[in-house]
Amino acid sequence: MGLSVCHQSLWARPVPHAAAQSPGQQSPGKDSAQSIQPKGKDSAAFEQFKAQRYAEILSHEQAHQSAAGSLGGGIHIDFDSNGVAVGGHVPIKIPPLDPSNPEASYQSYCQVRNAALAPGDPSGQDCAVASKAQALMGQAQVLMARKKQKAQKIAEAGTQD
Repeated sequence: MGLSVCHQSLWARPVPHAAAQSPGQQSPGKDSAQSIQPKGKDSAAFEQFKAQRYAEILSHEQAHQSAAGSLGGGIHIDFDSNGVAVGGHVPIKIPPLDPSNPEASYQSYCQVRNAALAPGDPSGQDCAVASKAQALMGQAQVLMARKKQKAQKIAEAGTQD
């Protein structure tokens, strides 16, 4: 089973400065077919914006990847038509619950949860992955408790002989 933790941008395209618009003109939205290509001085600001967005998303995804360790995959960053980073994700493998070794499963699920919540600004998808891992941790804990009870019963039966 694999899930992805990700970062989604709040905006897919930069909005031009209000001063540059005619009265009554609206800013193009995310779904607008109009491409924003700044000219002249704005070009340098746009390039700086692109670099900043890329660094922000890369940092977010690196936090996931670092915490995921061997359970994490490579970083994927998505760009809009202007080359602006708008989101990204890191695939994370969630191993199946191993009834014979629930302790190892529990540790893996802790690692997945920690990886999902590693960035300071987890996305909705990050929180969903953390929630899934938390639920699996609960299942592993139930199996660990059963395993412990079974071991105690065996130990008690052995001491009564």
